[in-house]
Amino acid sequence: MNTAEWISFIGVIVGFPAGIVSVLILLKKDKKREAELKNFEKIANESAKQTKYLAEQVKEMQKDNNFKAEQIKKATTEEKKRKEQIKPYFKIEGNTPGVDLKLNIASLTLINNGEYAQLREYEENEENNVKVVLLTNKREVDFGGSALLQMGPNNNDSKIINGIISFQICYIDEDGNAYAQKIAGSIKKGNIQIHPPIEVI
Repeated sequence: MNTAEWISFIGVIVGFPAGIVSVLILLKKDKKREAELKNFEKIANESAKQTKYLAEQVKEMQKDNNFKAEQIKKATTEEKKRKEQIKPYFKIEGNTPGVDLKLNIASLTLINNGEYAQLREYEENEENNVKVVLLTNKREVDFGGSALLQMGPNNNDSKIINGIISFQICYIDEDGNAYAQKIAGSIKKGNIQIHPPIEVI
């Protein structure tokens, strides 16, 4: 070999280990990347599992909420039905008050056309100018039962015939639901009206 060939040969020999080292470095990097990819793949799989689990939990919660909503709806419907079945409803007997001019009093007889009621009290409105007394000793009134209300003037100088009625009777049904019915009108004109019951919450 001449000098140039020896130099070339030596260059190859010297460069060979460097090439091997480069290959080894690349392989090492590939292995590192492979490990990283495996790690990412593991994380992705875990994330997918958690997402699936959460989706199943949400689905179960929706089913539970739907079930509860149906139960509430059913209970509300049953409650309304029950209230209608046991609702009291008072009407005025004859639709006009009985007036005793000599005693200066008037009276109204209320008939329960609904179910059981327990009378509580009455509440006067501003336009009411008579005194109202519930004469019924028994506060519990069943279907067809009656309650007598007696009315007198607010002062001795007034005439009951000129009285203006405006008050409401209050009562509860057998389940304790509270109701009120307004009674209003002129005693003189005899146009006393009783309004439908309104539930008091």
